[in-house]
Amino acid sequence: MIEIPIHDARAAAIARLVRGGVPEHEAEIAATICLEGELWGKRTHGFIHLRNNLIQYHAADDRRADRRIERETPTSALVDGGFHFSYFVHQTAMSLAIEKARASGLAMVGTRNGGASGPLGYYAQLAADAGLVGVALNSAPAVVVPPGGTHAMLSTNPLAVGIPRPDREPLILDMATGAGTYNMLVLAQRAGTPLPEGVAVDASGAPTTDPFAAVEPSGRPRLLPFGGHKGFGLAFTIELLCGAGLGAPLGADKRTEFIHEPSHFTGLYLAYRPDLLVPRAEFDARVEQLVRDVKASAADPAVEIRLPGEESQRRKARIVARGLLDLDEATWAFLAEC
Repeated sequence: MIEIPIHDARAAAIARLVRGGVPEHEAEIAATICLEGELWGKRTHGFIHLRNNLIQYHAADDRRADRRIERETPTSALVDGGFHFSYFVHQTAMSLAIEKARASGLAMVGTRNGGASGPLGYYAQLAADAGLVGVALNSAPAVVVPPGGTHAMLSTNPLAVGIPRPDREPLILDMATGAGTYNMLVLAQRAGTPLPEGVAVDASGAPTTDPFAAVEPSGRPRLLPFGGHKGFGLAFTIELLCGAGLGAPLGADKRTEFIHEPSHFTGLYLAYRPDLLVPRAEFDARVEQLVRDVKASAADPAVEIRLPGEESQRRKARIVARGLLDLDEATWAFLAEC
């Protein structure tokens, strides 16, 4: 690991993307979101993610078109990203949902033809920082094997929820329905370390901790859903919402030879005002009540019960105060690559 000033890391990411053909405005958005992933400790969705994003971006060079807002109503819209750089497309969708929710109380915006969103919690926090409840769902290429199967049929299908809190950092749930991620495999292969138990299967469907055995010859991972059939059920449902619900490929249609196909990435973003059904003061008071009650329920007073996103926010504060970001050498070499 090497230490890089935070500003330098973001600047290097912008410059790397611009050298890779990404418009500067779109590169700035991407670097900001990936930096947030690094600050939160989500290295699999930090700057390492940009390598795959560039592959997705250039895979659609001959399909790039104007970004379009389709099927728009006062409370909904579909963003066709036109295969612009992925973070720009997903931020457009959540920003539009926030704008509509401020005006109408609640809104839902879907997006397709962009690519991977990066850390999904970032988008939920955009809504929460605007004083709204934010919900984000994503689907992506098929990398998750159903329990009892041998071939990936689902994405890791993450979801994120942001709960606003006046004068405090919001509560952010950010989780995947897969037991692991594509970049977890990449990092394990790079480091020569085994995967945790229960994360992946080999070609026969048997559990494996070998990060190489957990990948098909095409490079497609064989990850498992978290929590057995419960996680599978959640992943299956998100696949329907983000696939069938957005007119995007799903199931066997996503088992193409090219795993980075950008049209296989979709997002569904929702935002609503907390005062729609109860007064805002009551909503805020009840949120704080649950926070206090959960914290007070610790069996050992010396052991703190951590709330969703709490440790990520603390980690971010420590790094920002220090001003230096720890990056692995391979990621920094990629950012500095000419």
